[in-house]
Amino acid sequence: MYATISEFITADELDALKESEVGERPHPIVELLLREDGKSQQATNTQRALKHISSADEQWLDKLKPRLLGPNAIEAASALAELRAYGSLLEAGYRVIPIPTDPIKPTPDFTISDGGGEVIVEVHAKQFYDETEKNLGTHSKWVAEQPKSPGVTSYVHAVYPFGKPQPGRPGDTTTTNAISRLCQIKQRGHQFTAGKPSILWLDFQDLHTGNMSLTAEQFQPLLSSREHVTSGALWYAWYGWKGAPVFEQCHYSHLDLPSQIQFMGHDGRFRQSSKPSAVVMSLPSATMLAESPQGGHQLPPSIRLRYLGLPWAGIQHSIAEWSPGLVGKTLSRDTALICAFHSAASAPP
Repeated sequence: MYATISEFITADELDALKESEVGERPHPIVELLLREDGKSQQATNTQRALKHISSADEQWLDKLKPRLLGPNAIEAASALAELRAYGSLLEAGYRVIPIPTDPIKPTPDFTISDGGGEVIVEVHAKQFYDETEKNLGTHSKWVAEQPKSPGVTSYVHAVYPFGKPQPGRPGDTTTTNAISRLCQIKQRGHQFTAGKPSILWLDFQDLHTGNMSLTAEQFQPLLSSREHVTSGALWYAWYGWKGAPVFEQCHYSHLDLPSQIQFMGHDGRFRQSSKPSAVVMSLPSATMLAESPQGGHQLPPSIRLRYLGLPWAGIQHSIAEWSPGLVGKTLSRDTALICAFHSAASAPP
């Protein structure tokens, strides 16, 4: 059994990964082992998952290793996401069966069961928007080429994980971009089977992307800090509706200004499709469960209950059918809050 990542990845393999061209993103394995002296929460979570898998399915790890060590950093990040998901599911007590890759058609990653039903799981590691990655790479290369001088020099580059808003484009903001691109993840659902419960597992634990700047509080319909109100991108991506008011760092006393409020240009994921049955959002210190309000293909009760055994899971981080119709009731309450706040903020003084 591997007790640490360093036992699984040898020193020679790590040295080989460090040899990358200046300006390229560091390899995900290198970042895990070197960032914060290898003690980041992401590294801890990965190591925790590695222990569970190595004691249950070392053969799967051996097959995964070439992807982890390959030159494609995005593919390596995807492999790390699958490793964390597999280990987390095992820790929760699910029976997990990896699904072999089919070269002809898209396949999900795992089947999980717990006596009361079977669910398929598709894992995805969200990366920076293409333009964001390109601009960051250009900046990193430029910094590396600057002449060395005595003292300390700092450089600043603004990063927009889900794409930079375009000036003059109506409704284009940091929050609406995040909502839209989260909603689009695996939108066609090719990996899911009609009529069979499914989970889209989203891993936001890539050190390079800074967890896509997402936090657990963004799974709330609205959040506020220092008198400013913002819409929760994670909530809107799954449960929002076309025309829903979107707030982004809006001061409560100035919300009568039209420019302060945008409106969602599309429905959220669960309003568009019956696939998947649920989304699991895996952050370094929170594992959240969003279940579809559409009846007929929701998670089996035993699968739903065992969610609480996942690392960093909590009932406070869930919108789920803990009782029949509860998701719908929760969404009705949340929708009423959004609409009521919008009405109050837009009312004349």
